[in-house]
Amino acid sequence: LALVSGPGAGKKMSFDKVFGPKSDQTKVFEEVSELVQSALDGFNVCIFTYGQTGSGKTYTMQGGTEGDSRGIIPRAIEQILNTSQRMGDDGWNFSIKASFLEIYNEEINDLLSSKTSSKQPKKQGFMSKGASSAKDKNAIKYTIRQVGAGMALDNLTEINLTHFGQLQGIVDR
Repeated sequence: LALVSGPGAGKKMSFDKVFGPKSDQTKVFEEVSELVQSALDGFNVCIFTYGQTGSGKTYTMQGGTEGDSRGIIPRAIEQILNTSQRMGDDGWNFSIKASFLEIYNEEINDLLSSKTSSKQPKKQGFMSKGASSAKDKNAIKYTIRQVGAGMALDNLTEINLTHFGQLQGIVDR
């Protein structure tokens, strides 16, 4: 893609994959399902969504509650749990923990934390309760640090995930 006129004219951008408006959740997940398997194989994986408010990031990641409308998160969790169960039959042992974080307006929000400010209303249209450290002196500070070949975020809430039925409760939280 290249901009031919206006601000940024001549700038070229490249994409690994672009999904049109008629692409469904199944097609999108097919594209990233190998990344989920790579995570099970021990590789660090990140699926990062970026775009304007209202462009469909939350729907792509979370989707609907059942069937073909499910997004990347529930499909990935289902793939991880199914694969770990099959591998468990072969003697492998997995400990799976769920955490959800959001970076919004350059602030890290722990979407599962019960320690976010109760004075602030939930942002409409967003998944976060959004305690902003710039406005809330009691907001939790998150430290990102290098751990071996990966990264860790101190103080991030983690929930043990043992079966798929837990997922909707975690997402609702």
